[in-house]
Amino acid sequence: MQMITRCVSFLSSRQSHKLIANAANHGIVSKDIEELEIWESIWLLRFNPSKCKVVHVNLNSNPNIIYSLDGIDLGASAQEKDLGVITHNSLLWNEQIKACISKANQTI
Repeated sequence: MQMITRCVSFLSSRQSHKLIANAANHGIVSKDIEELEIWESIWLLRFNPSKCKVVHVNLNSNPNIIYSLDGIDLGASAQEKDLGVITHNSLLWNEQIKACISKANQTI
């Protein structure tokens, strides 16, 4: 089971990417989220939980654990775009290729 999480800040560009080998280790991600909450209180800047997403990579049966930030559950997403690259929860590049072809066709 593989889980990768990504939390993008509304106010800054802090991101968290973690590869979790099994569901028992999901506490690693929870600890990272707690550290983000500590960072918020130190810098007096708040993350916008509605703009933070969790992408569960479905290589095997993934338990899709729900994470929360500031007491608000983070939404799950099948795919996310970061720096122009679309990452899908199946780790297939189909969506990225379709987007590239569409953009190329628009230029022609």
